Amino acid sequence: MSRKPRTKRQLKRRKGDRAPRSCVLIVCEGAKTELQYFERLCRCLRLQPVEVEIIGDECGSDPVSVVREAVNRRRERAKGAKKSGIQVPYDEVWCVLDVEKFGRNPQLPRALDMASQNSITMVLSNPCFEFWILLHFERVGSSFQDCQRVIRKLRDYLPGYQKADPGVFQQVAGQIDDAVKRAKDIMRSQWQHETDVCRKDPSSEVYLLVQRLRQIAEKPYDR
Repeated sequence: MSRKPRTKRQLKRRKGDRAPRSCVLIVCEGAKTELQYFERLCRCLRLQPVEVEIIGDECGSDPVSVVREAVNRRRERAKGAKKSGIQVPYDEVWCVLDVEKFGRNPQLPRALDMASQNSITMVLSNPCFEFWILLHFERVGSSFQDCQRVIRKLRDYLPGYQKADPGVFQQVAGQIDDAVKRAKDIMRSQWQHETDVCRKDPSSEVYLLVQRLRQIAEKPYDR
């Protein structure tokens, strides 16, 4: 008995049966090391630009401005997606911010409230993103007076370190797993019962975003 010829529907690739990867927006404070770090991390993970958009230098350093930029970007993206057959809305929005020093960033509580009201995930480093970079080399549990103290310590491992240095990621890429482990350990052992994020000095939540990007990258690309 001869087989019946397949229909066009049967011959089509069944791409719709597999859920696409998440589309993510990451908004950082200014054109600093954060921006460079995440851009290169996404390249390393082979995440497509249509999946992860990273912005930083257009929104300034005020935490409220950063969150507001994220809200506006998501709104505009949603409008564009309705008119486009290709573009999709952001599934997730993350803001990467520095806490600085307790009491020295008065706009941060307002930014946190705004983010919560708009379902935006905040990623805070206390006192600054450089502490996350430092965790690639060692676990430091004592507080820092300010970001300059963190940078001074970081230069023990990266002599001549400056913000927005495009070569930083390549120098720390091999120790990302160590940084994740150390950041999680500090949160668990030192700040498990602390509810005020501004008092968690030192700490960094960047590992949460790193883990999420890795999780997305592990899924087959099917946009």
